[in-house]
Amino acid sequence: MPKGIPASVTNTYDTLPRTVRGPTSFGGSGGRYPLATRPYEVMFIVDSTLDDQVVQNVVNRSIDQIKGVGATVGRVEKWGRRKLAYPIRKKVDGYYTLVEMTAEPQTIAELERKLILADEILRHKIMQVPAAAAGRSMAAPPPLDEIASGGGRDRD
Repeated sequence: MPKGIPASVTNTYDTLPRTVRGPTSFGGSGGRYPLATRPYEVMFIVDSTLDDQVVQNVVNRSIDQIKGVGATVGRVEKWGRRKLAYPIRKKVDGYYTLVEMTAEPQTIAELERKLILADEILRHKIMQVPAAAAGRSMAAPPPLDEIASGGGRDRD
């Protein structure tokens, strides 16, 4: 028991209803995510000059690394080969992968370190998803051919 706090005060906290004690989940998630874990999205781009089998092995190894730091992997979207917005390490194409996960904030630094050390990964980004948007279904962006042709929209 902390010094200077009477025993009657610390015992009172345990008897209070949960609504008075404070939240037990993250944000407005409605209890889906415990207080210690938060929803994240990890996007990484693999060097597309590698063989297709090697690219798949890199993607699988990266997902295993995400699980290895204690994260729970949700949906994995493999967007495939796409043109980069600008050259990265003299490469113009990359293999995009988006992973939804929940993890403790302390594990993100370790995951970041592992993704930086992977030579096959050109770029990565880890973003915390707002609790209100977590779990929503997002479609992969349309292929570049469809965008270049107007995306199937009728123009007046």
